[in-house]
Amino acid sequence: MSALDSVIQEDLKDDLGAFGLKARNDECLSLFVELLHRYNLPSTSLVEKYVAFRQNRGLADEISSADILLFEKENLTSTVSMKSKRSLNVGVLKTVNTLPAEMRKELQHSQEVDTRSQLMSSYMPGAIASLGENLHTSPASPKPRKSTGFPPVSNVSVVTNTSTPERKAGRIICSYSSRLNISVSQTQDSQHCRIEPAARHDYTWNLEEISSSLIQPSVDRFMYQRPLAKSEVLDTWSWKQIKRTLADITSGSTACIPSQSVETEDTSVALEGSDTNMNVPSPLKANKQLLRPANARLQTPSFVAGRVAACPTSSMGETQPSSVRLHPSNACLIGARRTGGGEFSSAMLELSSSADLTSFSLYPGQPVVLRATNPTGRSLKVFDLFPPPFLPFASYDKTAFEHDLHVSIACGPFTTNSSDKNTPLLALLHDIKANRPSVLILIGPLVDSAHPNLSEYTDTTYEELYQSLLNTVAEWCCLLGIQLVVVSSWREAHGDPVYPTPPPSIAWTRQTPELALWYKHVIFVWDPCMLRIGPFVLGISSPDVLFQMSSEEISAHCSGDRLARLCRHILTSGSFYPVHPPAEGLPLDYPLWQEHALFSSSPHCLILPSRLRPFIKNVEGVVCVNPGFVSRTAGNGSYARLVLSHCSTDVTADDGSNMDAIEDAPPTVEPRAGSMISTRQQPIIAEGEIVQL
Repeated sequence: MSALDSVIQEDLKDDLGAFGLKARNDECLSLFVELLHRYNLPSTSLVEKYVAFRQNRGLADEISSADILLFEKENLTSTVSMKSKRSLNVGVLKTVNTLPAEMRKELQHSQEVDTRSQLMSSYMPGAIASLGENLHTSPASPKPRKSTGFPPVSNVSVVTNTSTPERKAGRIICSYSSRLNISVSQTQDSQHCRIEPAARHDYTWNLEEISSSLIQPSVDRFMYQRPLAKSEVLDTWSWKQIKRTLADITSGSTACIPSQSVETEDTSVALEGSDTNMNVPSPLKANKQLLRPANARLQTPSFVAGRVAACPTSSMGETQPSSVRLHPSNACLIGARRTGGGEFSSAMLELSSSADLTSFSLYPGQPVVLRATNPTGRSLKVFDLFPPPFLPFASYDKTAFEHDLHVSIACGPFTTNSSDKNTPLLALLHDIKANRPSVLILIGPLVDSAHPNLSEYTDTTYEELYQSLLNTVAEWCCLLGIQLVVVSSWREAHGDPVYPTPPPSIAWTRQTPELALWYKHVIFVWDPCMLRIGPFVLGISSPDVLFQMSSEEISAHCSGDRLARLCRHILTSGSFYPVHPPAEGLPLDYPLWQEHALFSSSPHCLILPSRLRPFIKNVEGVVCVNPGFVSRTAGNGSYARLVLSHCSTDVTADDGSNMDAIEDAPPTVEPRAGSMISTRQQPIIAEGEIVQL
């Protein structure tokens, strides 16, 4: 008998003695210890089960071997058999406690190859090339084809998905290179990327979440705010965007407009029809009074500011405003309160009947400044629309660009709806091993609250299931030397059902030295968040805002790429979620939204997972990425791989150059009507691809 078993026997004696029970001999205690190991139970739980069994059976206080065997037969064995039978009959999610043996064996093989490569390179520098070809290939897999892009994806998969054809695994869905300034959609089953990233260095990056506010709000209950408090949050945000728009108009950055006098809180300028006076600031006293209310009667074109909304018509009855879709016939402008507007200061927008309005693109909740007339006080005839300008790029230290950042981005769910296995997650981990990024950004949910089989899961709590899945990813990344960023999600079954979503408690990551080692280079962040990785700044948000905006947006005569236009809306709004009212299923908390969903500078890269077509685009110098979802209902989905580096030369962003092209043909570039081509300097060079799992 080991020393540990002796300690367990002493604990059992104490626990049994607390209930007035006593084992007849040491053999009985040994039987109890065997039950603990066999059924993986703590001693206190086993004693409590036996006390209940003894009370029901009316047994003596002295425990015999026969009593213990009867207890095992009636309580422990029957419980385990019922649990196994239930797991066979009901398709439920499986708990993943450790890495699969096949994946661990393959990882050990790669580590052995790395060790041999390092040893031989010290004696024979040329010998490492032959070993490097087999670095990401298991012994049973064929040699991958040569490529000038990212490391090739291995054709061997530890887990297979019968619903997705195997030939699609590793296919490049979309690739992008800012050096060529084009985005290419792959239509063939290409197994390699057509861009060549910079060499990857073994380097530990500094991961830091950029806080949007120095003062964190004290929220007692989520989504428990009065309508007046919500309105104040929206009005404050809208007014900031209106001020930026007016400042942009006075600086002459926008297209030429007819003669009009505009004054804001910060600047005032007289806008003349001649080009000579367009960029000349006026020393007039700042005054916001010249912005007219939305319901004021205006015979001449004047500037009106407010927020776009869908106005219910009389035929809709008592329909809730949140269920009304925006349409050119019901679009209205809710005037800004700081210009004499408010709940009763609104007017319908005449968009289609105006011949002077060449093009427009609007969505619910969008803050705009427009030039219009309003003869009746109830309808605005729009001549010009002025959306907010782009925010400046986040500050960065040019001397910090020592290495290229290799980052992989994956968004949940990670389990298919038609299966009870985490096949997509394991396929992602296998692909991560083949490509070895510096940082892996994992966007939830890991345990999706919308999974159809989740209600049948009874093996553990949702929190324990979440922890076991994340332990698998953390251990895998730790063994590969990959830093991990875990982004929260309001759809996590055990988390807070609110957006923005706070990160979970991480006390469980320090329970054992092994867990502490796995989570040494893991950071948990808010959803949404601005994440700084070294000198690079990434904006991340998990809700499908692109899909909702695409279904709510109204536009006319807008040239260029629609997906790039949606990303432009988000970047100019200064918010990760600018659509108001929000989607019906999104639990939006407005005080948290004000603190965590607004940004004052443009990120270098904006990550917006969506059910729309995956893409990588350059929008005014910002690399916008839709990595897709790791799981696509009945099969594996996709994820994104990026290489970010410093732009040593002046590279300007052209919004028209983001259009997708078929095969290798570069897209044609057409300037958008009524707007100027932006010359914002692009601070980084990006190369990337969307990969099919």
